[in-house]
Amino acid sequence: MPQIKNNRFFKWFEEQQSKHWVISLIVVRLSVLWYSLILSYLGEKLGLVSLDQSNRSLTVWGWLITALLTVLAFVSEVSKRYEDLRRVNPPEVAGYALLNTIKTSIDSVCISKYNTLVDKIHSVKTERTESPPNIISNPQKQLEGIAKEMVQCLYYLLQDDTTRWNNRDLYISIAYQFPLESDDWHWATEEHGLCFDELLAKSKRKQNISTFQYLLRNRSTIAFFNSKERAMAEGHYIPDDFDERDSKGHLLGSIACYKGTIKKEDKTYIRYIVTLASYSKPFTTKKDVVNNLRYNMKNEVFSEFAIRISIELCLLYLKHLRYNDDLLTDSQELAENA
Repeated sequence: MPQIKNNRFFKWFEEQQSKHWVISLIVVRLSVLWYSLILSYLGEKLGLVSLDQSNRSLTVWGWLITALLTVLAFVSEVSKRYEDLRRVNPPEVAGYALLNTIKTSIDSVCISKYNTLVDKIHSVKTERTESPPNIISNPQKQLEGIAKEMVQCLYYLLQDDTTRWNNRDLYISIAYQFPLESDDWHWATEEHGLCFDELLAKSKRKQNISTFQYLLRNRSTIAFFNSKERAMAEGHYIPDDFDERDSKGHLLGSIACYKGTIKKEDKTYIRYIVTLASYSKPFTTKKDVVNNLRYNMKNEVFSEFAIRISIELCLLYLKHLRYNDDLLTDSQELAENA
């Protein structure tokens, strides 16, 4: 439905009708009696109608009052209709509907592009019916930009009346693996905190494992700990040099990891983990909103960016396949010319 513009006059008129409903009833709603009753039977006595021989006509006052009542009745009906439309489709709801329509369209375009890239990877890597295309974009740079945008969205989500966040309070990392090529993991963003050898190994103290490895070992796609201290106590976190502690030595931050895979049929081509971490304060200090926050972070932030992350990782993998293909071609040419 089209958006109903905010007309101050009609809105004010409808408010006055609601506020002074008795006057509105007498002046506006009963105006229908003006023609059939008042003018017909009382017009001459009230000086509203004059009788000239056999012709009846309205006097000046008759015309003025009739015109006024007609205008009031017309404006009343228009303002009522205006408010009815606003209640059905207020501007803010119409705006959200437009944004949702745009979002759905953009998502559809992204999903189409993602499916095309996965099909291309499958054709190159599994079916071997195509050669790797030449990727001229910079997927690594794009992934770094996506991580920064996710941080900005999280700042907006996490702000409340008592907690304020700045650019150094949150960090997002994106790690990926091409399992058909090797077991090695790589950073799509700048390395921060523990290296992969530390992330994938047990801690020497208490035999803890990292949240990263904890998620890899589980079928779940999310590991969420509003308290790093609790995560460490449960054996699912290894502190790093960026972690801050309170006066009692307890960790102050939070951590959440999200796991994704890019596959076709029975082939997994890419695995990735997005880690969201805070160091000086938890995601929230309100225990009653933790579950809601966990849901919103996954469904309103990560899920919205997941398709864009997947697209860039597909391009990165195709770029990797093209690089290996070029190396193989060069080595074959060298061998032939030797």
